[in-house]
Amino acid sequence: MIGFNKIEIKGSSFVELNSNAGVETSGDFKISENSNLYLRGENDKKVVISKKLICDKGVLTSFGNSYIIINEELSLGGNCKVNFTARTIRDIPLFQVNKVSNFDKTILAFDNQFDIAFANTNQSITGITPNNDVKMLQNNRLVRFGDSTKLFCHLGVSSSGDVEYIESYCPCSGADCYITPLSSVTSFKIDIASDKLQTKKAYEMGEIFNEVVVLGSNNLFSFAKTDGVVMYSNNKNSVSIQMNEMTKEALFISNSSFLISQQFKQACKYCYTNNGNMTCNNCTNECPDYKYNATGKECSSCQDLNCESCTIGVDVCLKCGGGYYLINGKCGTIPRCQLIQSNRCRKCDNGYLLKEMKCVTVDNCVDKKVDGSCLICDDKDNTVNINGNCEHVDNTKIVHQTVISCESGFVLNKSLCNKCDSTYPNSVLCENGKTTKCDDKSKMSLSGTCEIDSCVSPNDENGKCKPEIDGCSKYANTRCVECQGNLILSQNTCIQIEVKNCTQMKLTKCVRCEDGYYIDETTNGECSSCNTNCKTCISNSTFCLSCNEKQFLSNHKCLTNKDLENVCTQFVPSGGCVKCINGYYRNGLSCEKCDVKCGTCNNKEMCLTCNETNYKTANNECKPQSDVIGCKVEVTQNGCLQCSDGYYTVNTNECGKCDESCLTCLLLNNKCTSCGDTQVLVDSKCLNVSEISNCNEVTKSKCSKCTFWHVPSDDGTYCNSKAVWWVILIIVLFILLVVIIVIILIMILFNYLLQRKHEKKLEKTTTLFSMNKSNIQFVRLPSGICISPDQIDLNLEVQELPIETETKVLFCVGNTKRMSLKVQFSLKSDVTKFTMKCSPDIVTLKKGFACEFSIGITPICTSKIDTTLLVISKSLKDGKENYNEVKMVGITAQSTRIDPDELKEEKKLGEGSFGIVVKGTFRNNTVAIKKMKEVSNEKVAMVEFTKEVEMLDKFRSEYIVHFYGAVFIPNKVCMVTEFAPFGSLQDLISKRKSNEVNMKLKIKFMLDASKGLLYLHENGILHRDIKPDNLLVFSLESNDTVNAKLTDFGSARNINMLMTNMTFTKGIGTPKYMAPEILEKEKYKKEADVYSLAITMYECFTWADVFPKTQFKYPWDIVNYISNGKRLTKPDNVDTQLFVIITQAWQQSTTARSDIQSVSKELRSVYMKC
Repeated sequence: MIGFNKIEIKGSSFVELNSNAGVETSGDFKISENSNLYLRGENDKKVVISKKLICDKGVLTSFGNSYIIINEELSLGGNCKVNFTARTIRDIPLFQVNKVSNFDKTILAFDNQFDIAFANTNQSITGITPNNDVKMLQNNRLVRFGDSTKLFCHLGVSSSGDVEYIESYCPCSGADCYITPLSSVTSFKIDIASDKLQTKKAYEMGEIFNEVVVLGSNNLFSFAKTDGVVMYSNNKNSVSIQMNEMTKEALFISNSSFLISQQFKQACKYCYTNNGNMTCNNCTNECPDYKYNATGKECSSCQDLNCESCTIGVDVCLKCGGGYYLINGKCGTIPRCQLIQSNRCRKCDNGYLLKEMKCVTVDNCVDKKVDGSCLICDDKDNTVNINGNCEHVDNTKIVHQTVISCESGFVLNKSLCNKCDSTYPNSVLCENGKTTKCDDKSKMSLSGTCEIDSCVSPNDENGKCKPEIDGCSKYANTRCVECQGNLILSQNTCIQIEVKNCTQMKLTKCVRCEDGYYIDETTNGECSSCNTNCKTCISNSTFCLSCNEKQFLSNHKCLTNKDLENVCTQFVPSGGCVKCINGYYRNGLSCEKCDVKCGTCNNKEMCLTCNETNYKTANNECKPQSDVIGCKVEVTQNGCLQCSDGYYTVNTNECGKCDESCLTCLLLNNKCTSCGDTQVLVDSKCLNVSEISNCNEVTKSKCSKCTFWHVPSDDGTYCNSKAVWWVILIIVLFILLVVIIVIILIMILFNYLLQRKHEKKLEKTTTLFSMNKSNIQFVRLPSGICISPDQIDLNLEVQELPIETETKVLFCVGNTKRMSLKVQFSLKSDVTKFTMKCSPDIVTLKKGFACEFSIGITPICTSKIDTTLLVISKSLKDGKENYNEVKMVGITAQSTRIDPDELKEEKKLGEGSFGIVVKGTFRNNTVAIKKMKEVSNEKVAMVEFTKEVEMLDKFRSEYIVHFYGAVFIPNKVCMVTEFAPFGSLQDLISKRKSNEVNMKLKIKFMLDASKGLLYLHENGILHRDIKPDNLLVFSLESNDTVNAKLTDFGSARNINMLMTNMTFTKGIGTPKYMAPEILEKEKYKKEADVYSLAITMYECFTWADVFPKTQFKYPWDIVNYISNGKRLTKPDNVDTQLFVIITQAWQQSTTARSDIQSVSKELRSVYMKC
């Protein structure tokens, strides 16, 4: 897919690129939000080429090993997620790019260490900061996720067909750098330098050892990406080759040779690896570049780099290289020695003398003169005294203060030994003043001198000049013994005898023919033509030594790839086979036929698989399939897969005869695995069924059926006792049936006895009588019943019915019908103002009988009762029910429990924590009706409500708001108090300005409040919620007796009840009016109400909020302020005397705080002065 401008993956779409797909665009490639790009290529190819790759909140997932080329920039902004699945550092890095942005925002998900990106050029990659996980290698040209330092340089095939490196930082160097050809590379050439020491072993490669080959000192090749590759080495010198269980198939060809360190001193030209084995051909026993281990007889590098030959363990040297000498098994140097030969120093530097294998300074003077010159020299070092210096004289034989005699070939001349020819010309040896031997060009005369011979160029082997013979190249004893070129020696004369195609003659025979010819002994040494396939040959025309182009030598025959077409599957381009077909094995570069018994083989003797009529044994031998006896299935090349009954498997694919008692068995004859039809297998032995107790039937060598009340064991070797389930089930069902029948009979009897007992009890508690024997006057009603009286009057015996107290009346009902009736009572409508109980609840009346019922009425509130009672009668014969109405009337006593029907609501005044406050009338009085809200815990709320009502009902003070009563009927619960026309003090502060209410009236409000609180405290009551909201204003005339009254006693409690635990209770009071001891959750008493009154006085006198929100933003700011003992300063508009009262009332300490009597008294004093 080619896009010229821009490619973008949008929305929830995805693009999947497999091994044969690719994308190329001259513009940008963008992966937008929620979109996906899947790379599934498995062939190490580039699948995306773009100017810029942008991943904006998208997902890029690499499942294979393909990679992306980006010419300008890789942008990974917006939390791009990149998933690496099964990608490792052996793969080509995912991105080829020079610039990366927003890499730190990328989400990486991976399985292994991997390479993220590599540079397009030799420049560094920018935009990535290394950290603990991300590493920058190869001068910042490679980005890796992981700690590994291994580098893989991948070889690929370019568009022009050349083999070249993929990565810009390759080739690399170092101990962890691997050249890795890709699957597209079938062959490649490489120059490898020979080295002295192998620094990397194949078994040191860790998890990749079985795919690595080491050539030379440190040339590492990884074949993880390819199989069946050919590598040519252009090295001029021999190079070592090393591998360990190489699993890949590869052919290595060297211009020179490969040194096989695992074998005996082998240097080979071709090496082939397959299935962990290495086979080398065209080998010689040489160590061209490496040192020879003399003890191990193998090519190896000695530990001492200056050693040429060493013992096993390569730590004891036997022979040193030039310039070094052997000492204690090590190679060392002789200081100041210019020449070392044959393990000895031959020449020292000028000014030094060789002595005991050392070069020492020439200072051999035995006795010196006063001036420092030498008088007597030490003649042991061949030194003589020359002008006062001890100097060494070369070539001396005897020295004693002076040279006595010289070595052979030298003559003494003034303390020096000169060569003989310097004194006696042309001489070689001289003695006693005369010449004893002349040089080769001279002869001794009769006078004893050496005169130059007339023969200038001696041509005889004895150094003499003899007459030259035409064409003769060598003389001996005046005769020609060898002719030149193609001349033949005949009777001391060189004659011309032409041998066609001969390049060199010796004596009378041709010893070397031209290329393409050989010396044919059958034709008296003539040069015969080689076979057309041979470039050179020897002995005969088909015994080739070398071949023509595109041919290869195999068993001294020249073959072409065409000759191997039917036997080879993979060829070497220059000629030869890499992989042979089945039935042939590779021998050098040719394929040879396997032995007839083999299907496939790797040499003439070793079969990998057998032919169709043979099978392969555990010892890797191929034997005839007919040799296998007792096989149940057809014998194949793999042998017998399953043996017949009576035979066992031996040697994995052969069969052996079992013991006679066994049907089948294991390897050991006495270990049976199955038995006959009437035998049971027990502990690998076959026992007759009669020997197994309680066993009746045998199946598959196991007891399968036992006698009654027995079952076979899990392994079928014996019978276990086991109950029969259906027998137990029948017994259990029978017992269960009996138990059920007994229970039913007991229940019937028990029910009968209960009924009799109920009747007896009913007779004791219920008045049943015959109407004929009674003087009660009954009134007949429809449906066959009669009553007395005809109306129930609840005030018959009492003038008023007491509230919450039961009042009982008697009422009789009779049966005038023939059949029995069941009679009971019920109210006609739902009644909430009283409760009713009837005893008995229900009665069965026979004909002519009546029952006296006791009806109990308990009023809930003050009310007038006028309702209808239903008398329900039901015929026991036909089940028909009849309803008769009886009127019931009564009047209750007066109480604070109000009838809700007497309340009339007018308008809503407000809403608080208790509920809604409504203005209304009660018995022509204007009242405030406080209706309770619905709460989650209704029982607890009603208890608290009842306590407040009971408390208000007891108050009798003009400074406490008057309480009319309360309604306790569910869903109508409310409290009725007198109505304050001006609302609460807080309302007044909110609605009117400070100057509208004079200070005297404000003081009067606080004086009334203090009197109300004084009344509570004198009666042992704590209000616990004193604040402007709970002080109602009834008059604005300061001359009225009462202007303000306390209200809201929902938090009030009896002091005696709180003596033991008077700590802070959740929801009691308002935080800014709470005393410090309450905020600190300490025990508190009356002083807490005084503190709250002080805060209320402050707000009343200042006519403002005591803790303004501008200064106290949060409630806990107030709590911290008060708890720390801080108080507000005196306002300008408050009199000092009033502020003193406030200050004394809000003291931090309860003991220092004023009591309510003092506060009330001081307020009255101030008020009277106004």
